[in-house]
Amino acid sequence: MHTETQTPIFEYTNYRAFLQSYFEDRKRKNPAWSYEAWAQKLGLKNNTSILKILNGQREAGEVVSHKFSEYFKFNNDERVYFEDLIRLSKAKKDARLAVAIMEKMKKKHPKSTVRFLNEKEFSAISHWWFYVIRQMTHLASFQNDPEWIVKQLRFKVPLKEIKKALQILLDLKLLKENPNTKKLELSDERLNTSDDIASEAIQRFHEAMLENAKQSIRQVPVEERQVSGITLSLSKEDLPEAKKLIQEFEEKFAKLLDSKNADTVYQLHTTFFPLIKSNNRRTKK
Repeated sequence: MHTETQTPIFEYTNYRAFLQSYFEDRKRKNPAWSYEAWAQKLGLKNNTSILKILNGQREAGEVVSHKFSEYFKFNNDERVYFEDLIRLSKAKKDARLAVAIMEKMKKKHPKSTVRFLNEKEFSAISHWWFYVIRQMTHLASFQNDPEWIVKQLRFKVPLKEIKKALQILLDLKLLKENPNTKKLELSDERLNTSDDIASEAIQRFHEAMLENAKQSIRQVPVEERQVSGITLSLSKEDLPEAKKLIQEFEEKFAKLLDSKNADTVYQLHTTFFPLIKSNNRRTKK
């Protein structure tokens, strides 16, 4: 593999993350490095394809994929793994296909340090309504009836998906049936959702939940929601502290307000992201 690529491709579950990591590392070593320069090295007419791929506006096609493989000097195993990551990204809304691809990758690429999920685990992490159903069991009015659950959700989910979710939650022991009341309850089981294990599923969960947040601006009355934000400039050196403050707030928020006597379910979704491209050049004094 390309000598300037520090992290092996086998440690990634997202090909865009691999490409972006390489670009940023190269930029740190050489401030003059740019997307235009990279496009020239790849033999592309301009940097449009690279930018659209990294921004998620386009998937890497066969021609561009081949150019990347040649540029990074992938051996056969690395090339096939990179191409499989692209296929995985293209299987955006098809959990079954995504899991099938991951199962194939697990068998084909023993060098990968990533633990791939089975279909049930992937569904439980990537679909937002799994989390909602689990929290709904805290409600005194909760019913095990899939049709009742569908009617309570503000955002549309097919009945068959709710039925499937209930069965998977029971199979994974994320829910259990109270032997006395016969009602479903939360169990102590947890899925491992560390970044290197379930990053693709987690990303899909966030994408879907943010779409719900977008719809809530129009569909949910102002008195029932809070949507706010601030735009600020800051030093990259303060990013770890900023993320720490957000995490501490979320933990405190949940500790104070999460209740077993609840009568509704809410989502607190915090986003914190850059609005301009990275600039590694320091201003001359």
